[in-house]
Amino acid sequence: MGVRGPKPAPAKIKALKGKSHKKKRETLYIEPSSGLSLPKDLPEKVRVRAQEVLDILSEKRILTPCDLAAFARYCEHLELAHEAKETLDTDGLIVRDERGLARKHPAAQIFRDNSLAALRFEEQFGLTPSSRERLSSPEDRKDDEYGVFRSSTG
Repeated sequence: MGVRGPKPAPAKIKALKGKSHKKKRETLYIEPSSGLSLPKDLPEKVRVRAQEVLDILSEKRILTPCDLAAFARYCEHLELAHEAKETLDTDGLIVRDERGLARKHPAAQIFRDNSLAALRFEEQFGLTPSSRERLSSPEDRKDDEYGVFRSSTG
């Protein structure tokens, strides 16, 4: 059984959050940049999808330079899932083991694991419908009249 409760936050994050709502200090914000590029070693089949995602995240001004490592891992998971899917398409879902018994193809588990890992990254980057609802871009924060009112009365 895992550790219960929320993961402990680093001390600097705790200091930025403050102890109560009124005592919050300045927020940690990194300006998104638009000149970001894909990892160089991506295969062409995954590169198309990764470029679409990169364009969406750049347009929404969500991806920052410090997010590129996480985005590269997302691309790696996409690549592994794609390779496993190709293997499953050629070999099928069921394979025979050394005793002649029908077993699940090992690539099925690889596909499942990497698809779930890619989904977790998609949720973090706001690429699923439910995560888009929770994600706000810098433009959304500027247009939030209530947020502006609260920060001015503060």
